[in-house]
Amino acid sequence: MLRTVLLRLLLLLTLAAALPACSPGATPAAPQAAQGLLQPSHAGLPPEAIETLALIQRGGPFPYRKDGTTFQNRERLLPARPRGYYREY
Repeated sequence: MLRTVLLRLLLLLTLAAALPACSPGATPAAPQAAQGLLQPSHAGLPPEAIETLALIQRGGPFPYRKDGTTFQNRERLLPARPRGYYREY
């Protein structure tokens, strides 16, 4: 009897502790890496990647036929976005 009461009390305390995390207003803070996505750092990138980024910003001309074409994300490894969101370079 005492064991059942203690188990129920433990379950109740566990559920009560989890309630604040389930509230609609509870949103986790973005990780530090996600906050810097708008201004990526080019440090550590190979020279070819930096050159490609410069070409993208200028709008070309690109060295390869498929550069700038729509990437289809067939494997669905990237987050779902409207068609044309992802590009190949």
